[in-house]
Amino acid sequence: WAQMSGASLALLAVAVNAMSAEAAPIGLTSKIYIFFSNVAHALACLWLCANAFGSEFEHRTVAQWLVQPRSRGDLYRERLGVAGGIAGTAAVIFFLTTGQSMGHDLLELALIFASLLILGLASAPFFTLISRSTLAGFVFTLAVGMALYLILQTLLSVYLAGLHPTADRSSAEESLLWAGSVIYLGAMTLASWRVFKRLE
Repeated sequence: WAQMSGASLALLAVAVNAMSAEAAPIGLTSKIYIFFSNVAHALACLWLCANAFGSEFEHRTVAQWLVQPRSRGDLYRERLGVAGGIAGTAAVIFFLTTGQSMGHDLLELALIFASLLILGLASAPFFTLISRSTLAGFVFTLAVGMALYLILQTLLSVYLAGLHPTADRSSAEESLLWAGSVIYLGAMTLASWRVFKRLE
């Protein structure tokens, strides 16, 4: 039940997007609805991932939850599995119902949804566990991820421009950004598990 608010917002965004696509050809008003429903869906998925552990802090039940006669690994996987299952289901429904109407390449759109889900599952638990708040974990997941991405992109642009002033640097920059993202997500996943193991 703790995940119902995030799941409801994610599915509501799907419904709004689908209705705006069916109501009329893609015009300015329809594009505005689609944009805001996309943002709402993305935020709802990140909230689901942050709330996987944050709900225990919000309801002050973390102590009772941790003393269950089960391993920390089982508790951790169960919470991430529930959050990932709900967010993943919402993302698949969103993709199937509105993918054609959004005017993007479907493979690119699928990668965006998958990246968003992985970002939430990898980093949101870490920030939620160290801040002991769903809202703080949600905000830090967005702020830190976006800030690091922009910093890395700027540094790469400056560095590659110095090496190859006249060459097309987009493919090299994109590859390095993907590599940096994988390293960041891997580090966040490991850090969140270590914090959870030491949680009192």
